[in-house]
Amino acid sequence: YALSNRQTKTLIASTRKSEIPDWIETIGPRGANNVYRETITLPDGLKSIGQYAFWYAKITEIRIPNSVETISSYVFQGCSSLLTVYIGKGVKSIGRDAFEYCRNILDIYCEADPEHLAWSHGNYENQAFMADGKTLMHVRAEDLETWQTKFDFLNVTFVGDLATGIEPIYDMKTID
Repeated sequence: YALSNRQTKTLIASTRKSEIPDWIETIGPRGANNVYRETITLPDGLKSIGQYAFWYAKITEIRIPNSVETISSYVFQGCSSLLTVYIGKGVKSIGRDAFEYCRNILDIYCEADPEHLAWSHGNYENQAFMADGKTLMHVRAEDLETWQTKFDFLNVTFVGDLATGIEPIYDMKTID
């Protein structure tokens, strides 16, 4: 239930129940804004998320893989049901007001390197996340000071509780 371009590997449009195909590398502008799903795990290999991609989508959790480098402006604008965000370590750019009117986000788990991340300060940063810094942004402990200094304009409380260098555990079959 999705319209996509195989040549450019771009998601163009979706329906409420769309699954994002594994081969997609780009979610185009407003490409997934009709999605009504609790949790969305974006496919590994996805490189960029276009403007307004999830505009007012009814999602509660989004998992952005390590392969994503660019989160464009207004991507999650108006996602008022969004509670939890996972941002992979490959993200290098988060566009202006990417989380505008996402005032119910409780937790953001961000593995991106703050030294190599550009997060555009928009007009509505005070309209992103919960009031009074109640949204927690979980980052690596060794990067906590950098996050607090470089991204003090975000309306979040930084918490240095993410571990470093831990590889995911995969299911392995025992060899007899």
